[in-house]
Parts: sequence; structure tokens; C-alpha cells
Amino acid sequence: GLERLNVAANRIGQAGVGQLVRVVGRCKRLRELNVSRNLFDKKAAVVLFRCLCKCPELQTLDASRNPWGPKVVKRWAPLLAQASTLLSLNLMRCEMGNDGAAALAAWLPLCGPLCMLDLSCNCITAAGAVALAKALPSCASLARLYMTGNFVDHEGHSAIMQHAPARLALKL
Repeated sequence: GLERLNVAANRIGQAGVGQLVRVVGRCKRLRELNVSRNLFDKKAAVVLFRCLCKCPELQTLDASRNPWGPKVVKRWAPLLAQASTLLSLNLMRCEMGNDGAAALAAWLPLCGPLCMLDLSCNCITAAGAVALAKALPSCASLARLYMTGNFVDHEGHSAIMQHAPARLALKL
């Protein structure tokens, strides 16, 4: 009956993710998971996201402060399209850059019930912001987008403001 699990700041590696996946796989009522600050490597991140996308009730995922970079984000972003119950996703400080933002932008139209997305402090510039902006009109449930601490210039801000639905609360 576990509904919340916080394993933040435990430096879980490949072996630790295997154990975590076994536990999470048995937690059919898991609604909130915090795996922030664990320094997962690429393989561990993909294994974890593959498992999480199958959690039937997962609503909140905090995966912030894992320095994955754009290559890792590109690998697991398509898996998030399978997360049909995810409402809140925190990816702050994951070092995704523009390529990672573009990978997420490709997934966002399939985001289902996602209401909150935090992409703060990810080295995103105008190019990444424009890619994200183009996906925003297709995100029916997205109500809050956080992008503070990035390097988005006037062009990126304008693109987001132009494409963002009126209901979307932005923190740029």
C-alpha cells in the first residue's frame, strides 16, 4: 500500500536502480516518487523511467538534480508518453540543454494529464524554448511551466508567450 517514496540524495547507481525497480514494481498504489539528487547514469535512468511509466497511479515524479544531459533525456523522454497518470514532473537541473528540451517537446503533445512541468536551470536557450513553445498548444492539461534560471533570450520568451495557452501559468 506504499503511496509515497522518497529516495532523494542516495547516490543510487545501476545496482541500486535494479533494487528500486523491484520495489516500485510491487507498489501498485505509488502516487509520489522523489529520486532527485541521485547521480544516475544513463542506463540506470532509462531502466528507472521504463519502470515508472508502468506505475498505474504515479502522479508526482521529482527527478531533479540528476545531471543526465541531453543524451539521457532523449533516451527516456519517449517513455514518458506511457505515463498516463503523471500530473507533476520536476526535471530542474538535469543539464538537458536545447537537445533535451527538443526531445521533451516532441513528447509533450502526448503528455496526457500532465499539469506541472519544471525545467528550471537546464541550460536551455532560445532554440530549446522555441521547440517547447511549439508544443505548448497541444498540451491540453499543462497548467504550470517553470523555466527560470535558463538562458532564454527575448526570442525564446516571445515564442513561449505567443504559443502558450491563456490558462498556462509561466515562470520564465
